[in-house]
Amino acid sequence: MLTEKDTCEHYLQAKAPKFTIARKQRTNLKEGALFLYVSIAPPDASRDNALAVACSIGKNHADERALFVYIFDNLHAARRYNSQGEGNDKATVASYLGMYGFSREDANSFQGLDLPDPGNSRRLTHIDLGPPPIRQDN
Repeated sequence: MLTEKDTCEHYLQAKAPKFTIARKQRTNLKEGALFLYVSIAPPDASRDNALAVACSIGKNHADERALFVYIFDNLHAARRYNSQGEGNDKATVASYLGMYGFSREDANSFQGLDLPDPGNSRRLTHIDLGPPPIRQDN
């Protein structure tokens, strides 16, 4: 896995492409991690647009304890994707653009985006985006 460093500042200033939240899951009812499966239009499927969508969703869900966002360029794939790999057809796998996440767990606090390498989908590039977004406490 290759690792890069970046921040969400630049990507929050740019307009994120339109995206659709196809599915939501939570690991438990109250404090569990929130999982979102989103799709963007195929023409918007780029590294910068994936970062813009990820950073925008992260900011909008900054109050979460942990958030994981799977990004696709196909709504059907976002609806049916299984992160364990079971039941994913070739089209679903091919539409996977990356996974953004953050966690506020004390010892393991992080924010980042993992993108498949265009030349080798089994190899990932991890973009370390620094600490999780600042909570919007009331």
